[in-house]
Amino acid sequence: FNNLRKYGQVNYYQKRSGQEIDFILNDMMIALEVKQKGDKNDLIKLQNLSKKLKLNKCYVVSKSFVKGKGYILASNI
Repeated sequence: FNNLRKYGQVNYYQKRSGQEIDFILNDMMIALEVKQKGDKNDLIKLQNLSKKLKLNKCYVVSKSFVKGKGYILASNI
């Protein structure tokens, strides 16, 4: 969380159904979902919710390396 604050205001989002986004960087309109090891299903869920919220970009932040577009290694933040 502290590493993200340098990018501006950081918020959290949760629907009544329980669906959530861990971090939203408001200034950049970016959604971040944090996982131990992200997978395709995590990314698809995040993309769908981000689109509904009209966020520009979304990424799954993973402690373990995941190859592919839409994933960020946690140590790179």
